[in-house]
Amino acid sequence: GATSTLYLNNDGGDIVFGGAIDIGFERITANSLGLPGVTANCTGGKRVLSGGCACGITPLLESYPNDSSTGWTCVCSSFGAEAFAICANVK
Repeated sequence: GATSTLYLNNDGGDIVFGGAIDIGFERITANSLGLPGVTANCTGGKRVLSGGCACGITPLLESYPNDSSTGWTCVCSSFGAEAFAICANVK
């Protein structure tokens, strides 16, 4: 009755699937009008694959995934940071 781990080519090599695989890909955005930094957090236990930032006309200071790899953080030199995260069901 318990679930078990499925290992595919545990020692390496390519794996080819005969059809599409839905990993729950989504894009999350977050805005911060009153602070110089903001984090776009993935939903439902998803992990961040990539991300990005927008700072308007002010310089971008930092752009990185957070420590738990569940969101993307942006820090601008002034107010109004915008962050986006590309999220999916991956480990």
